[in-house]
Amino acid sequence: MLPDGPERERPEATPPESTASGELERLRARVRDLEARSASLRTLFDNLPIGLFSMEDPARGTIDEANPALARMLGLPSREAVLRMNAAATYADPKERQETFARYLADPEFRRTGVCKFETVRLRQDTGRPFPVIITLYATFDAEGRIVRFDCAMEDLTERQRAERSFAASEERFRGIFESAVVGVALTDMNGRLTRANPAFCRMLERPEAELVGRHCDELLAEGEAPLLGPTPGPGGAQHIPATERAFAARDRGKVWGYAAVSWLADAEGRPFQAAVIVQDITAHKRLEDEMVRMQRLESLAVLAGGIAHDFNNFLAAILGNVSLALLRPDQPNAEYLTATRDAALRAREVTQQLLTFARGGEPVKQAASLLELARESAAFCLRGTGIAVDFVASEPAPLAEVDPGQLAQVFNNLFINAREALPGGGRIEVRVDAVEVGAGDPRPLHAGPYVRVAVCDGGEGIPVEHLDRIFEPYFTTKQRGSGLGLASVYAIVKRHGGHVEARSEPGVGATFIVYLPATATPVANRTDAAAEPRAPRRSGRILAMDDEPSMRQVLHAMLTEAGYEAEVVSDGARALGAWQVARALGRPFALVILDLTVQEGLGGEATMRRLRELDPEVRAIVSSGYAENPVLASHAAHGFAAVVVKPYTYAQLLAAIDEVLHPPPPRAAGGAAP
Repeated sequence: MLPDGPERERPEATPPESTASGELERLRARVRDLEARSASLRTLFDNLPIGLFSMEDPARGTIDEANPALARMLGLPSREAVLRMNAAATYADPKERQETFARYLADPEFRRTGVCKFETVRLRQDTGRPFPVIITLYATFDAEGRIVRFDCAMEDLTERQRAERSFAASEERFRGIFESAVVGVALTDMNGRLTRANPAFCRMLERPEAELVGRHCDELLAEGEAPLLGPTPGPGGAQHIPATERAFAARDRGKVWGYAAVSWLADAEGRPFQAAVIVQDITAHKRLEDEMVRMQRLESLAVLAGGIAHDFNNFLAAILGNVSLALLRPDQPNAEYLTATRDAALRAREVTQQLLTFARGGEPVKQAASLLELARESAAFCLRGTGIAVDFVASEPAPLAEVDPGQLAQVFNNLFINAREALPGGGRIEVRVDAVEVGAGDPRPLHAGPYVRVAVCDGGEGIPVEHLDRIFEPYFTTKQRGSGLGLASVYAIVKRHGGHVEARSEPGVGATFIVYLPATATPVANRTDAAAEPRAPRRSGRILAMDDEPSMRQVLHAMLTEAGYEAEVVSDGARALGAWQVARALGRPFALVILDLTVQEGLGGEATMRRLRELDPEVRAIVSSGYAENPVLASHAAHGFAAVVVKPYTYAQLLAAIDEVLHPPPPRAAGGAAP
């Protein structure tokens, strides 16, 4: 103790009660602190990923405390399931515990420190499978040197051993993995210059490894890209740069995209000595994303085009119907102008059908057609103003095919656009049309029978041999701004017609696309009718018609009345069903019903037909629609309809459809000729 002196003040005396109160408060604070620390340690104990357990009586060997991680390792549902469990039961070999216990009891170092570490094999209780662990054991001794408590930490070595084996194997396999990896991998020195590049990396950039080694990795990026490696990290610094989308400069393809990650490889002291650049080529994915955006715009355009074409078709139907009625008057003073109007409306009808085909696709509604004439019309449309001449060569007479003219127009449009792009400076295209017979066993995927063959030949640069097998795949294109859908749609449409398309090419000479379509002997229907609508003989009977367009209802009523029929025209299926039932109840049934397939509100033609067949299985009906892609039109008989009339139609076309149902021609005599 320091002696008392004048410079040292004596503390004032503290009352005993105050001293006791302060000491009590300090004790309480100490207890609260210990409780907080205990709770914190308990949280740590329960959440550590390694197994922890205690045995308060090592001789008895039961587990008195354990954390959830130990229960998971042993395959038990909870830590409570571990408590009171004998530690020997967790060993794959129960004898091992006694041997281990005896061994570390005899170890002087353990007796001195109370700590030992050893590897052993434990047993999962749920599956019975052994797994390797490392045990760190902490012993507590009493004053006589007896062990009174064990605290143990158990770490599952399964993953570590698997990782060690994998690492050892990876050293042996590194060269093979590096060479065969599907992602690009390049190694650089500390200055960022490439020292190695695997084949995938070389393929992506379209350059050999010898050309890449020695170049700085940032030189391989597309113009405007930020540096790839960034600053070189020091010891203990950031060793990995996460993957980001980067643009690279390829030799032939131009800009290509990849997810690029950088990992700096460090030595045992943590000093980086090399960088690994790992790049996954996502060029196709990026282009597919761009194509999806274009396709979404195209779908929006298709919806708009389909809506416009459908409405326009209805207007055309009213115009064409009224003009054809006007042409029935033999003394019509404006017959010449009306005929021109009718012909223009018929041509407009073909345009709307092409728009609807573009917008909706669908099964072809076939009719006899001249592929030579369809090819002429498409060539005139696609090659106008290009300086490209077309030579048409056809056998006489030109063979006919059973096709959907609107969809075949798409086929020829795509073929001529393809040929036009092959001749940017102008030139000549040859179109050959002839009849061929495909026999059984023919290598082409066609049924035996007669076909019309159309060959479109250009004199361009041709198609590279390596691309020839892929040109009909969706989204495959070698053009900078191509969608890869033109030839794919050609393939799809021709296949839907039961035909076949193939391509032949010789680099530097040109390409030839050959289309095969089933031939027909059915004559081509007159697409514009005669100069004046023929006045058909007067007919009789009652016909019910349903159409949701007011102008069409008006012209339908006028056409049917003009032909001599007693007509009733309604706006939807419910009214058609009501009119049909009333007519039958009054004993004045309808001989025929004409149903519009698609209506804006209420029952459409298909649903109405099903209900009518329930009322009268013998009902005779004609289906009418401007939506030529609807499968009901392509297989109308399967839906109970006897004939089809596609909007817009003329008076003569309507009567022809009605006659097909009500006045069919007599059947041919067996083995005889047609009358």
